[in-house]
Amino acid sequence: MTSGTKGNAGPIHLSARTQEKVAQHGSMRMWSPLLLLLTTSVVMAQVIAPPTVTRFPSSPPAQQDEGLSENYLLTLTVREKETVKTELSLLVSGNNFSTSFPASPDTFANFTGTVSKQEGGIVVLKYMLGAEVRLPAEAGQIQTKTISFSATVRLQPGKSVEIMKLNGAAAELKLTKAGEGGNP
Repeated sequence: MTSGTKGNAGPIHLSARTQEKVAQHGSMRMWSPLLLLLTTSVVMAQVIAPPTVTRFPSSPPAQQDEGLSENYLLTLTVREKETVKTELSLLVSGNNFSTSFPASPDTFANFTGTVSKQEGGIVVLKYMLGAEVRLPAEAGQIQTKTISFSATVRLQPGKSVEIMKLNGAAAELKLTKAGEGGNP
């Protein structure tokens, strides 16, 4: 087979084996762009796109309440029938309070919240009271259960408010100005 001429050298003859190599080389030319496209696609698929962030319209900033302008003693009392099982007192002022404490040998409690004063001396208390209770399980194991509740109450300083009652146990809150009635 004659493929062409170069200068004055005359025709070039290709053997059957050479023609097979040329045919293979021609098909390689066809596969090269496909391999390049495939490789580029794989590389681009591995590039991690940044997550899309959706922003929700925010409410206008609320006016920050100054909380309590004086020190108050906030007392949490837990009774079982008439027996006081736990009594916790916190000196609070400002907006927030938070504490964790052992309520009994088998119970660890958390008490958190915010306070704000309203007209007429009323104090609004938003709180969360929770506990982790350790209970015996099978084969001498100890199982931990979490219980919690949250609410908002209005407190009149000096008066107690019962916030929870369950199976003969009750919890109450009392807020008093610091220094009144023998308080710190």
